[in-house]
Amino acid sequence: KMRILIRNRVWQEVHSILDFLKAHNVGGEAPVVWCEALTIELEQKDETLALAKYKELAERVENGESLPWAAELYYRITELTGKQLDARKPEDRAELLAILEKGLTHDPEDMDCLDYKAWLLKRDERIDEALAIYLKLEALPRHYLTVEQNLAEIYYKDLYKNADKALHYYRMMQERSGFGLKRAKVSCAALDMRMQASVTCSIC
Repeated sequence: KMRILIRNRVWQEVHSILDFLKAHNVGGEAPVVWCEALTIELEQKDETLALAKYKELAERVENGESLPWAAELYYRITELTGKQLDARKPEDRAELLAILEKGLTHDPEDMDCLDYKAWLLKRDERIDEALAIYLKLEALPRHYLTVEQNLAEIYYKDLYKNADKALHYYRMMQERSGFGLKRAKVSCAALDMRMQASVTCSIC
């Protein structure tokens, strides 16, 4: 119930439940600590304290304690840790990848962990690995709008082989209006011109 209330930002009821559970000596249970940490991050905006609680909870999970949302826990740790690091640095990307891998051991299909991992791999120029993950995410009924953007950018890097695929994903970005629309239109127009020029040259 608390997770639903947190998702809908019904903070007064969340606090009432937390107070009730603490009064009945179950405030230290892992699912309760998880919800408390989410509340600290999302309502109180105290990312430092939230990260500390997430890390304490992760240590408990690594010591064998059960938490159904362990993958989500490691994603939250990655998100907050990422704000303290510089993803332009290879060593910082490696640190973030290591956290995500821990989350994926609990749920190999976790969409948030996979999406973040693919983005880091793309930054590392591990294109084949990133591409495989983005194609996997694209096949899901619901996925982030950035999936098409990243697929378009990956294919755009090798236009000689993949101009048609890049154009396909930029057009998909256009269809899913409101996201990167101006950039998608410009890229589509440029790719159309390149492909037309290529056809003309091949005829010549």
